[in-house]
Amino acid sequence: MKYRIRHHVQKASLARDLYLRTYSGDIPVFYEIFWHKVYAYSPLLRTDIKCIFDLGANIGLASLFFSNQYHDALIYAFEPDFDNFELLKCNLAAEIANDKVIAINSAVDSAQSKLYLKKQGFAYNAITSTEGVGGIPIQAIDLNKFCRQEGISSIDFLKVDIEGAEERLFRENLEWLSIVKWVVVEIHSSQSRKICESALSSGGFSILSGEGNVAAGNLIWARHL
Repeated sequence: MKYRIRHHVQKASLARDLYLRTYSGDIPVFYEIFWHKVYAYSPLLRTDIKCIFDLGANIGLASLFFSNQYHDALIYAFEPDFDNFELLKCNLAAEIANDKVIAINSAVDSAQSKLYLKKQGFAYNAITSTEGVGGIPIQAIDLNKFCRQEGISSIDFLKVDIEGAEERLFRENLEWLSIVKWVVVEIHSSQSRKICESALSSGGFSILSGEGNVAAGNLIWARHL
């Protein structure tokens, strides 16, 4: 892959080589996750986490952070963009080999349907759309069907960063929400915030606010009551 460079990381218990692209936003994301620790919510860190879903895993940095924090967790890392997924496999090679991470090159949506992946130049955050113009056809995974097929009865922590597709995911077919305990969603518009918060509240979740990274303006944190 052009312009891919290898960085050696030495931080606390994490020491390894990571593959980051200089042109696409990978380095700012790395600092956001490992230095600013946007996913380090203290009550969650004290929770027994066994199953994590990382929707929109990108190049695997969030999944790597989760694996480093929750040593007993099995992480399902979903990423639809092929270029991102190739780097994800490099960055999570040890975790994949040790059966700590299951990497899945697919989008996740409210139904098993055909979507179109639209890349944004040199940006790292490709979007998925139901409109085919200018997009690469991909097959989305139905989250309800996936959990049934894999025998997953509990998702302890769900991270969602799917570049606006959270509106579709949280709009319908939400049976999967009943097995989720903790959620963090990166929202990309006021409309997506409204849809996600409404679905979470209706699904028995408490929307968290006012403590540390939970107060970040583009994240919704929620806990199942």
